[in-house]
Amino acid sequence: MSTQSAFQRSDSRRRNATRVNRSTFSPPGPHHNHVDINKIREGTDVRTTIMLRNIPNKVDQAMLKNIVDESSWGKYDFMYLRIDFANDCNVGYAFINFVDPLDIIDFVNARGNQRWNCFKSDKVAEISYATIQGKDCLVQKFRNSSVMLEAAHYRPKLYYTSNGPTPQMAGQEEPFPEPDNQSKMKRSCENAEHVGLFTPNAGQHFRDEQRRRRSQYDRGTRLAALEECGDYGMYRHPESLH
Repeated sequence: MSTQSAFQRSDSRRRNATRVNRSTFSPPGPHHNHVDINKIREGTDVRTTIMLRNIPNKVDQAMLKNIVDESSWGKYDFMYLRIDFANDCNVGYAFINFVDPLDIIDFVNARGNQRWNCFKSDKVAEISYATIQGKDCLVQKFRNSSVMLEAAHYRPKLYYTSNGPTPQMAGQEEPFPEPDNQSKMKRSCENAEHVGLFTPNAGQHFRDEQRRRRSQYDRGTRLAALEECGDYGMYRHPESLH
């Protein structure tokens, strides 16, 4: 067997493998995160974490909790309304984790495609599934994030539920677990410090603007939304204040 023939066969196998890999790769479709109530009822979709979008930017965490409680009091154990540090307003979306997939149905029926009717906003609520699913995964993501070192209204919140071990505390805030990975926390803090670094010869106005934008890591930037929510085309950039 000649060296050239062996090389040709090896090269052919490599090309075929490449074609197979490319042909079998299938990214999630545009409706991958669509909430289908029928699938929830059938038990074929058991995801519990949703992304609530098009929230009027002046709604704060307490207001959002009151709105969610109207249909879902005691049925969710995690909520995170992302806040823009630059203006202290939310960026238009939040994450909520429900205890049971069936609990999502009442919330979708109550809020999905409904106007908010606050702050003279004409925004319509949109609901989809989040990429990160479940309380445990959400806690692991955020417990080592620098956002947990910020003021309370910037942080994700945990809540006691009506079917938990302490139902008498349902709806009240549950303490968030302490960091369990100091190196991750350190990296998160360092990333927060270095977001928006400016070049030495940048103008003063540019420097001031970049300083105002620092510490946006894990805090509601559009890039963070696209990365974490994996909404595959469903995410819309936060609109102007209403």
